[in-house]
Amino acid sequence: MELQGPLTTVKAVVDYLHNPHDEDVIFADIRLGDGDVFEAFMEIAPTAPSYSPQPTMSMLWRLSKATA
Repeated sequence: MELQGPLTTVKAVVDYLHNPHDEDVIFADIRLGDGDVFEAFMEIAPTAPSYSPQPTMSMLWRLSKATA
């Protein structure tokens, strides 16, 4: 197993994903120094298959409280 990182900014994540890699899994903190990892994933999607659980009401409630 090989670990990469830490990638602490949206720009660092985007720059990293622009280069081809053969990772099987990506563990990512949501909050980064200049935004969140979803901003990076909106710019460039990871090439590895991903798992995103369907949002539940409690997840949406916590997210709305965190961004309010």
